[in-house]
Amino acid sequence: MRFVDLFAGLGGFHLGLAHLGHECVFASELDVRLRELYERNFGITPAGDIRSVAAEDIPSHDIVCAGFPCQPFSKAGDQTGLDDPRGDLFYQIMRIIRHHRPRFVLLENVPNLERHNKGRTWQALAEELEREGYDILPKKLSPHRFGIPQIRERVFIVGDREGLGGFNWPAETHTTTSIRSILDEHPLDARPLPPQVTACIAMWQDFLDRFPVDEDLP
Repeated sequence: MRFVDLFAGLGGFHLGLAHLGHECVFASELDVRLRELYERNFGITPAGDIRSVAAEDIPSHDIVCAGFPCQPFSKAGDQTGLDDPRGDLFYQIMRIIRHHRPRFVLLENVPNLERHNKGRTWQALAEELEREGYDILPKKLSPHRFGIPQIRERVFIVGDREGLGGFNWPAETHTTTSIRSILDEHPLDARPLPPQVTACIAMWQDFLDRFPVDEDLP
């Protein structure tokens, strides 16, 4: 199948879908350095600002992939949501969807997208996709649940115009790797931690020791 890679970044969606045998026919990325890297990695020069690209200039496709900007929805930011110019970029995805009507959508953002503005933001986005005929399903995933030693939870959203009755998320392996298995016990360039750092670590450890084991950290 043919796919487009919007807000392409380093090309994570491209890497996965190309590995499965699909063909990228268009990519867009605002950052100049990332566009250069994308071209070196995949032989495709991404367009710049998607707002300046006419929908009819994008080739027809079966899948639209988009890791649209997360800053307006992240707990680390001001959470300005859809009122933020970057938050509004979701509607650029919808503009392209309405023109090309691809069967599948595959989106990614921070997990707080579902909770932002007491769930109203996610409800608005979901309704936009459903109005275009998609059966959608969100799922929070993180590499550490698949044997990769990185905690980076994200919400992925899949959509299919023909329904998701036969769709299943990949089974989590929960394989873990002990950090002791990869650390060098006697590195040549080792330096002692400053006293303030060791004091901070000790304070956090004391907090964790005191925190109830049956409670989740906020």
